[in-house]
Amino acid sequence: MLLIDPLLPPAEWPGVRAAYRFAPPSTDAPASLVLSFLFDPGWVGGGGAEPADGDGAKRRAREALLRYAAAAAQLADPDTALVVTQSVLPDDGGAVGDGAAIRGELAEFAGRVVAQLQALLADGAAVPVSLEVPVRLDPTGLARRTDDVFPVAVSLALSRSPERVDPEVRTRAPRTVSAVTPVAPDLDGEAGLARFAAGFEAAFAGFDAAGGTARLAVGHGAPGAPEPAGSASPWGVRWSAGHGIHVAFPGGDAPCFAPAPLAAGLVDGTARVPTLDPATLEAEYAEHAFSGIDLDDWAGTYLAAVDEVLSPAVAAAVAVLNGAAYRALTDVRRRLATALAGSLVPVFPTLPGDAAAARERLERGALAALAPAHAVSAVVQVPAEVAVAGAAAPGSAAPRLCGGVGEPDADGAEERGHALGDGTLAVRTTTAASPGFLTFPATAERPGRAAGLELAPRFRPRFVELPGKAYVHAPPEGLRFVLDAPGDTLVPPPGTVGVAVPFRARPPAPVLQEQRAEQAPADDSGAAGAPLLWDYAVTLAHAGEAAQDDLWVSVAWNLPLDGPGPRALRAAAEPGPAPALFEALASFVAAWPALRPHVAALPRAPAGGGDGSPAPARVLAALLEQVQPVAWAWSVPRGTADGGTDPPAEAPPLAGDTYVVSFADAFTTGVLRVFARAGEKDGHPDPAGIAWPLVDGRASGAVARAADAAAPDDAGCWFSADYPYAPRAGTLELTWPRLDAAARQTASSSFRTVRNARLRGGTQTSPELVFRTAPVSFAAPVVPAIVVPRRTFAAGAALAATLEEALRPFDAAGSAAGRDRLLDVALTCRFQVPAPEADGEAPWSEVPVLLVRDVLLAPASAARSDAALTLRELAGRLAGDVDAWHAAAAPPTAAARLVLDVALRASGEEAQVPVLRAPELEIEVPAGWWPRGSGTAAERVDGSSGGG
Repeated sequence: MLLIDPLLPPAEWPGVRAAYRFAPPSTDAPASLVLSFLFDPGWVGGGGAEPADGDGAKRRAREALLRYAAAAAQLADPDTALVVTQSVLPDDGGAVGDGAAIRGELAEFAGRVVAQLQALLADGAAVPVSLEVPVRLDPTGLARRTDDVFPVAVSLALSRSPERVDPEVRTRAPRTVSAVTPVAPDLDGEAGLARFAAGFEAAFAGFDAAGGTARLAVGHGAPGAPEPAGSASPWGVRWSAGHGIHVAFPGGDAPCFAPAPLAAGLVDGTARVPTLDPATLEAEYAEHAFSGIDLDDWAGTYLAAVDEVLSPAVAAAVAVLNGAAYRALTDVRRRLATALAGSLVPVFPTLPGDAAAARERLERGALAALAPAHAVSAVVQVPAEVAVAGAAAPGSAAPRLCGGVGEPDADGAEERGHALGDGTLAVRTTTAASPGFLTFPATAERPGRAAGLELAPRFRPRFVELPGKAYVHAPPEGLRFVLDAPGDTLVPPPGTVGVAVPFRARPPAPVLQEQRAEQAPADDSGAAGAPLLWDYAVTLAHAGEAAQDDLWVSVAWNLPLDGPGPRALRAAAEPGPAPALFEALASFVAAWPALRPHVAALPRAPAGGGDGSPAPARVLAALLEQVQPVAWAWSVPRGTADGGTDPPAEAPPLAGDTYVVSFADAFTTGVLRVFARAGEKDGHPDPAGIAWPLVDGRASGAVARAADAAAPDDAGCWFSADYPYAPRAGTLELTWPRLDAAARQTASSSFRTVRNARLRGGTQTSPELVFRTAPVSFAAPVVPAIVVPRRTFAAGAALAATLEEALRPFDAAGSAAGRDRLLDVALTCRFQVPAPEADGEAPWSEVPVLLVRDVLLAPASAARSDAALTLRELAGRLAGDVDAWHAAAAPPTAAARLVLDVALRASGEEAQVPVLRAPELEIEVPAGWWPRGSGTAAERVDGSSGGG
């Protein structure tokens, strides 16, 4: 007789719940797949429309009894085959267990259910019936898979020989020959899911005999999932050094990408901006001039406003009020997210990274919130060695691991001053030519405090993104790991990672307060020939220096007072902003304060104007009028901005010095590093010739030659010294102390700030991220007014020679300061007269000898005019005048001195400045006066007047 009844697998038995789970091995049992079946009399006929009265329950029980009788008969038939198939182990097509033995256990289970149904029909009493069937598994079979991410599913199939089935029925009803039904995983809520995952992972622990594991993840309608869309489905992920996914971090520099600024400098320009009528929001446009605008500040205001407009409450109201407006606003967000991601540039172009992955990661964050994405300091990429045993489908995208990036002592995160976003890592085998990267954003809360971050990140994968899935918001859809890996053993910590933090705010130009030239105490005020010393001090207004800043200082010595200023290092050319974006942002910034309260009122007035606002349609129209042009202008590719390059090295001016003050460690360790470019002596760098300044009155530490990688540039030889640093309120003072007035007669300086150029020593920063201010300098050099201390000179053999020696400090003094040098000389004779009493002290008397003014003093070695005198000529003529006076006055010479009061002025086109004064130069007078021949009266200095 041929059969015509369809096969009835257990999943179709009334009142039965069929499920599966995995059990770990134990001392007396191997790892197993456990099939569980539970019959509950209360479930019989559940879900029907018939009332659950006594007659209805018995009717459903009789129907179930007939179905179970048929199922029991099918299972008792030796020709009925039962196969259990699972998707984890590939051997034998996934079939596991002894089908005949399982069929026998199910037949016995069906018989017990029949007995309970008969009892229910007889006396109305029945109890649940349960069955658990462990199916032995060989976990090592997992190593023979050809993929690393796979669905986890179990099915049960019943079949019979086709020859035993009526051919006509077999054609119309294939289930008469075979019936396959999935068995549901035993997922009873989150707690049950965790138990299921723990059993799965314990069952396959060490499947590769080398510590490998299989992680369990769940997805909702993931590609290839065995469950219907929207239902939870379990997936397995192989993690093994040789038979799965394996991740390690070899160390090395971490490439970083940062958003390039919209404009390389502050912007001046005009734009048509609106004034909105409060009642109608109608706009009246007028031209307005702007000066010194930071376009990125405007952009930050705009992005925060778009985030506010697309906040859940406002966006939901907009969607209800005007679907087209809502779609337009979401298009704005998409355009802006793409534009922000497109603005990423490598912080260090010489460090290769995965630009596409960095941009995708920033775009994902921007789609969730625009303003925080704009504030990201850097998208960090930690080099990773990834090994993948399973082969991906040709041409398919690699899965990605996604999860949190944290640090070991996360409890102190609020004190770190930075935040780390979720990370992504492509699951594909890497090579030296194409490394993998763990990619995550890092945001410094105070980016100017430190030029870099020292991170000790830990990556905790939480998701697996599968190819072909569209991801719009974080956290991403895909597969979610159910359990955390114990002790973060899934991915080892990368170790310490250095992250550069570009400061994208433009530095203010240095503000000069004053420069001073003051005389310094001499080493020995009484010694003739001791150097005359002075201090040059410059005070800058504190302009918010950042750790990313270098203050370039160019000091010029010996410039004339009315000559050109110091030659400062040139600033590189900087591009202007995109005009359309500037104009659109200017319009939005002008309109947003008036629009904002009406936008905030939209959720309270979904059907019309409320709180005195214009109608919602008008509010949305005015909003789109301001929001959309910015997004359109921003999303237009502008090419790679040229932020300028380091200026070519210039030879410092004659007697000029170049310094670079680095604030890299100033705010974290309290150390300020100053670099100075050394000149050459005998063909070698001469650090001894560097005049090291004091910084806020503090002297430097030891001087060392700067390594090439740490030097500010490659022009010349640089030396460096560290200074203790504590920021002072409002000012920074640099003082060059104890300068030799003969070698450095005047001083002037120029300053400019360079930001982000040296985020990492020896590695060039991308030009798009470097800011340079225009150099600023003082209007004219300063010259110290030096007073020569009292000095006494021996008489010597000739008066002219002694006068020349006494006037020697004036020989070169002021030669660099002015076009002319004018000398005033007053000379008196001081002698001792007899005391009134024999034992009294002899008093001193003083009489004037001569006074000369405005003597034009010639340089010591240079072309001179006919009216100018050299120091030797001046001394000879003064000696002649003094000799003539002595002949006429015949003063006492037993105890006498000639006293000089000499003042030198430097004269320019418009002013004269005092340079050097010697108020008391004493020359001893020899007994009997100097021999004749030391000078004649005919050689008197022009303008002199004899005394006596």
